[in-house]
Amino acid sequence: MSKNLKLKILLIINLILSSLQIDSSKVIIISFSKSGNTQIISDYINKSTKIRLYNIKPKNSYPSSYDETLKIAENEQNTNARPEIDNPLKDISNYDIILLGYPLWYGHLPNIVVTQLELLDLENKEIYPFNTHGSSGISNSVNDIKKYASDANVHDGFPIKGSDAKSGNSNVKTKVNDWLKNIGINIVEDETEENIINDDSEDKSDDPKENILNDDSSNDNSNEIILDIYDDSSYLYLNNLFLILLLIID
Repeated sequence: MSKNLKLKILLIINLILSSLQIDSSKVIIISFSKSGNTQIISDYINKSTKIRLYNIKPKNSYPSSYDETLKIAENEQNTNARPEIDNPLKDISNYDIILLGYPLWYGHLPNIVVTQLELLDLENKEIYPFNTHGSSGISNSVNDIKKYASDANVHDGFPIKGSDAKSGNSNVKTKVNDWLKNIGINIVEDETEENIINDDSEDKSDDPKENILNDDSSNDNSNEIILDIYDDSSYLYLNNLFLILLLIID
C-alpha cells in the first residue's frame, strides 16, 4: 500500500469520526439536586463541554433535614404529586438532546423532575439520563422517564455513586468523560479534579436509608448557568471540507 493511499485512508477515518460528534449547541443539561451530589456532576459536565445547564429549583424548598425530606419525597410518590418549580423551563425547541440529571429517591425519579418533563414538548428528543445513588444504581428511574416522556427516545442511564461524587474518587471524572464520549459529546477543556469534587456538606450515602433518597443540591439561587457555547459545527464543517479537498487533490 502506497504512502499516499494510507494517508487518504487515515483522512477518511478522521472525517467519519469527526462527523459523529454531536453539535453541543443542540444539547441541554437539565438537572435536579437536593444535597449536592448530582449538582457536582452536572457542573462538571457544564464546565467541561460548555453545554447549557438548567437547574430545576423547587418553588418551595425542601427541608435541610434529611429525614424530613425523606417524608416529603415518600408522600410525593404516594400521592403522585407534582411539586411546583421556581421559573420552570418551558421551551427546548432549540435542543435535540437532553442530559437529564437527578438523584434516586425511593428507587424512582423525583416527582419534581416529572413536573419539569411534563411541561416540555419532548417529541423526538433524545434523553440521556444520569443519576446519583447510594447503592441502587438506576433502579426504576429510567422506566419512569420512559413513562413520563413517552414521545422521546430514552437511552440507558448512567449511574454514579453519590459518595464517589462527593469524596473525590479519581475514577469519577474518567467515567463521566467516557460516558460523554460514548454518546458523541466533545470534551472541550481539561478540568481539574476540583471541578468535580468540591462539596463539604454532610454525606448521607452510608445512611441505612441511603438507597431511598440519595443525592445532592447547591445553594445557588439561579435556575440556569449559561456558559459560552462551544459550537463545534463550524469547526467540523471546515475540518471536513479541508479533508475532502486533500482527498480530491492528488
